[in-house]
Amino acid sequence: MKYKEVWMGLLAIIVMGAFIFDGYFIMSGAVKTADPQLLLLIGSVSGASQTFCGLVLSYYFSSSKSSDEKNSTISSALDKIQSVPSTQTTVNTVTTAPAKEPPK
Repeated sequence: MKYKEVWMGLLAIIVMGAFIFDGYFIMSGAVKTADPQLLLLIGSVSGASQTFCGLVLSYYFSSSKSSDEKNSTISSALDKIQSVPSTQTTVNTVTTAPAKEPPK
């Protein structure tokens, strides 16, 4: 695994864990306040957590992950092609005389 993939996977796990914790925190009734500012803050954090969770899911289950895999496949194929010694080929060219104009 590449270094970048490890960090991306770790961040994805953290985001998903935060989303699950956030959902449990709200649904368990741990918030027992009527303070509108605190409720607004909790709602904002919950919305951000849901957004980040959606981004993680869309990356791993959408075309972005397969696009990254495609790019690495193309890169490795190009490396293989560039490592093969090339052979020069000569192309023979034929020149022709210009066409004659028909008599008038």
